[in-house]
Amino acid sequence: MVIRFRFLALAVLSIGIPLFAEPPQVGSGAYACSSDGGSSCYSDTNAVNQPLDTETRALSLPNRLVESDMNMFMNPGQIMNYGTAYLEGWLGANAVWGGATVPLPANQKLAVFIRRPLNTNSPLGSVQSLFNKYSQAAFLTNGTVGYDGSFSGTNLGIIDTTAKGFGNADLMYGIATGNLNWGARLSYANMRNDVTNNTVATSVNAQYKMSAHNIGVGAGVQWKNLGAGYLDLSLSSDIPIVNIQYDATAPAGSENLSVKSAALPSISFLTRYVMPVGSDKLLVALNVDQYKVPFEIRGTNLGGVKKSEDAATSVFNVQLDAAYHQNFQEGKLKVIYSSGMGRTSANYTSVDKNNPAVLDSSYESAHFFIPVGVAVEHRTFETVKTRFGIRKNIFSSRSSVDKDVTQKTETSRAFYLDDELAMAMGLGWTPAEKVNVDLAMNAYGFSGTNFFTAISARYHY
Repeated sequence: MVIRFRFLALAVLSIGIPLFAEPPQVGSGAYACSSDGGSSCYSDTNAVNQPLDTETRALSLPNRLVESDMNMFMNPGQIMNYGTAYLEGWLGANAVWGGATVPLPANQKLAVFIRRPLNTNSPLGSVQSLFNKYSQAAFLTNGTVGYDGSFSGTNLGIIDTTAKGFGNADLMYGIATGNLNWGARLSYANMRNDVTNNTVATSVNAQYKMSAHNIGVGAGVQWKNLGAGYLDLSLSSDIPIVNIQYDATAPAGSENLSVKSAALPSISFLTRYVMPVGSDKLLVALNVDQYKVPFEIRGTNLGGVKKSEDAATSVFNVQLDAAYHQNFQEGKLKVIYSSGMGRTSANYTSVDKNNPAVLDSSYESAHFFIPVGVAVEHRTFETVKTRFGIRKNIFSSRSSVDKDVTQKTETSRAFYLDDELAMAMGLGWTPAEKVNVDLAMNAYGFSGTNFFTAISARYHY
């Protein structure tokens, strides 16, 4: 087996394909949407606070349709079922995350994870999409000093894990009482960017300050021996806090602009039932995410024009999924069939309270979809598993209404964008007992420009 595995690695290297590549940028991966405020957003396979580990990514399945140690993020009560140390990353990029669970006396456990990526369905991801759609750059007279782009979502970089410096920490606690595993999660993420620029030639002095925080809490319970299986129930909430301040002085005068979010909590709810069927298993899950993030945008530019703008982004997402895990060849082969339905709607608004006749814009999008998928995991060698999966929307209907004070554009589309299909593959290697090394490749790897895009190491105890 060792000889065959080395031969496989040498074969990959010999055809000139790099084993690892940088992670996809926002909007380019099989599990991402384009963060430009377009109708492709908010149709991620996963939901808020359900991260994809390398093993799940290779199967093209959301976290909630697979039983794994990463279920602790969707339901902190699941922490009681696993002893895990996990590390995942990409070669050549500072996008590494991981952590471990720690056993405590009296049926208790603690878990600490750092730098967990926030997905595009998160409230902060929605903020980035809002400012991509309604950038504040044009309002500033002295924006040419280089800070105007920072008022667009792209340069906010809130969910761009390659931006380096994004801090994220998860602390989880669990306790078992009879047939109930209880758990709680406290999360915190932050990012800050302060820049001061003094231009001698034009006598322009500018200062830009931006900070983004996300405070998250979650609670859940696993109810074991409920009928033939067990029930997961969890509730979570995130509070995004974004503050941006721009001040500039020039010989002709001064200007300023501030962007402040209101601290409205999001609500995410998940219920999942897992039932054994002989040597197989059936998983059924219902997930709901809802949030609204309003902003106050105030300022005065060099021309004396005052801005008193209110903006907001809101999202409602509901998905009902099921997966059947079927075992063949005495457990050597596992096939996972999945299906479900979902509807996601997003709404962005921007209105100038001083002059709504000039600025009164909104963008509404809705997406109804029915996905089906097949994933396969095969023990190809004694210590090597091969994985691949495909998940496709067999029905997809999108609509959007984009309007401002001068026009209104309505669209209705079906299967218009490439995010209707998710494909992935990967390998799992067990070099020693209780140690797993996993590799995953998303759909873009099939183009030949990169091969495996992520690698993780996992230790079970």
